[in-house]
Amino acid sequence: IATFQALAHRMSDMLIEMEQARSAVIRAAGYFESDERTRDINIHAAKNLMGRAGRLIAEESIQMHGGIAMTQEYELA
Repeated sequence: IATFQALAHRMSDMLIEMEQARSAVIRAAGYFESDERTRDINIHAAKNLMGRAGRLIAEESIQMHGGIAMTQEYELA
């Protein structure tokens, strides 16, 4: 699958989204001992990014596999 340039670009976009969400979680963990407002803002931002990244990655993965991942026989279902 990765030998097709268009798919490789989509996979790199998915990796960027995943790393951005991961960084937000690490940042939120760094503010765990901060005041409540700062901590909550960072936790909510990380939660938002994780949700968006997870949805994007799941949708793109299904799309790249030609929709076959929607069946029960495959792991993405």
